[in-house]
Amino acid sequence: MKLKSVIELHDSSVEAISHGDGWVHIELWCVLHMSTGRPGLDDGLTAVQEVMLSFEDGRIDGSIGNLPSDILDGEFRVGMALYPNIIGLPCDISGEAVSLTLFLHPDYRRLLVSGKRLKVTLQGEPSDIAEWP
Repeated sequence: MKLKSVIELHDSSVEAISHGDGWVHIELWCVLHMSTGRPGLDDGLTAVQEVMLSFEDGRIDGSIGNLPSDILDGEFRVGMALYPNIIGLPCDISGEAVSLTLFLHPDYRRLLVSGKRLKVTLQGEPSDIAEWP
C-alpha cells in the first residue's frame, strides 16, 4: 500500500536559497510524515530528507538572514487554500498563485516566497526513519 506524505515545516530547516532565470530555489532539510491515512495526524512513519522547493516566477519578500536557519512555523497557500505547517507530496502545482511563508529562528523573522508554480523535488534518500507517533 502506498503511503501519503507531507513535509512538516516546523522542525525543518532552510539550508540555502538561490535565484536565477525567473526561479527561486529553497533547499530544505525537512521532516517527512508518511501514512496510509492522513500524514501528520494518523499513525505512520517519519523520516528526514533534503528537498528542493522551486518557485517559477519566484519572488522573495522579507529577511533571509543567516542560513541555515530552523523553521519555527510556516504556512503554504495555493490560491485561497491555506495549509498550516505542511506541504503535501508529490507537489507540482501551477496555474494558481502559490506562496510559502516561513518564520525563522532565532528572531521569528518572516520570509515569504511566492510564484506561479511550485515544484518540490526530493533529493537523495530519506534517513532516520521512525514510527510515528
